[in-house]
Amino acid sequence: MFLKNAIVTLLSVLLLSSSVAFAQTPNDMDKTSDFAKSAVTSLMEKNILQGDDNGNINPQKTITRAEIVTLLVRALNINTYNIPDTATFKDVPKDCWAYKYVEAAYRDGIVKGVDADRFGLNDPCTREQMAALFIRALKQTGLNAGTDCENINALSDKLDISAWAKQEVELALKTGLMNGTGTNTFNPQGSALREQAAVVIQRFLDNSDSLQSTVSVVFNGDVMPLSHPAIVEGHAVLIPVDFFKNYFANSLTGNPEEGIVCLELAWGYNDLGYLQNYLWFRAGETTAYKSSMFNIDPFETPEAYTDRAIALDTAPVLRNGVLYLPLEDICSIVKARYEYNQAENTVSVEADEKAAYPNLQYALGRNLNNPYWGDAVISGNMYQTISGGEAQPDEQIQIGYDLFRRINSLASQTNLSYTIVKGGAAPEILTYKEISAPSFGIDFVENSKESAWLTTNRDYLYKVSKLTGLNPLVKETDVYNVKTNQMLFSNYSNLPITREGTVDIDGREAVKYVMHFDQDSILLVMDKSNFYGTNLNVIKLSFNQEVSYDIVLYVTGEDIVRQEYHFSGQGREEIPSDQINVGMDLTIDYQNAGQQMQITLPDGRAIPSA
Repeated sequence: MFLKNAIVTLLSVLLLSSSVAFAQTPNDMDKTSDFAKSAVTSLMEKNILQGDDNGNINPQKTITRAEIVTLLVRALNINTYNIPDTATFKDVPKDCWAYKYVEAAYRDGIVKGVDADRFGLNDPCTREQMAALFIRALKQTGLNAGTDCENINALSDKLDISAWAKQEVELALKTGLMNGTGTNTFNPQGSALREQAAVVIQRFLDNSDSLQSTVSVVFNGDVMPLSHPAIVEGHAVLIPVDFFKNYFANSLTGNPEEGIVCLELAWGYNDLGYLQNYLWFRAGETTAYKSSMFNIDPFETPEAYTDRAIALDTAPVLRNGVLYLPLEDICSIVKARYEYNQAENTVSVEADEKAAYPNLQYALGRNLNNPYWGDAVISGNMYQTISGGEAQPDEQIQIGYDLFRRINSLASQTNLSYTIVKGGAAPEILTYKEISAPSFGIDFVENSKESAWLTTNRDYLYKVSKLTGLNPLVKETDVYNVKTNQMLFSNYSNLPITREGTVDIDGREAVKYVMHFDQDSILLVMDKSNFYGTNLNVIKLSFNQEVSYDIVLYVTGEDIVRQEYHFSGQGREEIPSDQINVGMDLTIDYQNAGQQMQITLPDGRAIPSA
């Protein structure tokens, strides 16, 4: 009810430029673009669009960030009393006319500053900012843009969209709230005009029912990403078929785009009969069929499958080429618990046969089974101290670590900076650059040390890196912590996972998962072979004393976007009197995932070419 009332209120005040309203044709209607005239006329007839004292609507005037935020806060009836006494932004002091509106919108997550301490009070509102404001204000960030960003990828100016705004722009396009400004363009950095805002409002009004029908799906403790918004028909909730492929099935066959699909259930099929784990669905049909075959369509000869028919309360729906299946019906088939809370617009699904937080499990599997293209930005530090026993040259070691890695389908680039301090010696600094393009016969290495130094220390650095499974110096395309992630995925049902809500990472909402491993549980993620090596003290740990290892994963949609490792341990070397203390903190940020980012070869060629 709140959202429905907010829609009406929003439409009544947005684009308000003065207290003088008029229903007749404005004096500057001729300045309104053809694509916006219908929306402007419609909003004027509803007394939504209002003009100034001169009878003008100023359709080509840019809306400032302060103006649009103020209108949104008023429209949604957001509380402006519970705000801080100290200004968050330097350019919006407490005596500013927009102070309470900006603070309230910032508090509720509707708006962010243009940097850490500046809001951009009188800055023009760009089109990507307008998309973000509408999506955030209307609580649509629970929708997931999907990992492919199909609408954005179709734009010729997709690279102009800021990283923080990609999800909101994708959602604005996906829901039809906003369209492009021309053929395959969105003009994300262009100023948002009043006539463009009018068009967005009209579209929002026309599609308010479908926007309100969006529900959150909570599955075994995870709020699940959906490639397309759920459909609500009466008391039934229908979910895009790829959700079931990812979380319920081993495979999907058929023709989903034409409304027929076969799911090979991965779990929950014990009561269906021997080998009857294939489920067939067709759009518009209130009967599904169980089968032992994935390549024979039972809908072609339904009389032969009457003993394997399953009655559905709700028929699947095909809409805009996307097949939606009834969630409650499928939960009933696989014996999962289902509850639909219409008041909170939330569906809860619980299945004993699935581990907690299935989206994290899926993200781990997805990132292990798919090659990574994009950038990895890695920073960290490690220390080692040894006491007792025979004196050794590397008793005290501190390592600072900064790495940038870029990978596309043809080449990889590594830029590394190490600072190593051994004992009381002066810091040794290693800068290292490698570009590898095997198909072009290129393996270029540039470093700040003599090759003998690198040869001597390469094995050391490699074995140190085994604490995290990531080695920046070897020629491999993996940027993920492959070994550790494989252990996480293999032992997933036994992991000590807690879900600690959501955080903002570069303007994107990410779910934070924390795993804490102690002396008893650490081998769930690390084989002992990772910690033993020849002539390397930091690896020779028996972990017979205190060990703490925290792994933190951040997931946006179905992708891991950040990994953190926080390790501390005490152990003894092979010589019993040697006490070793090791600590490590490492952060890996994955950026531009799935994109073919350019790498410039030493001869000046760019791969891939623009």
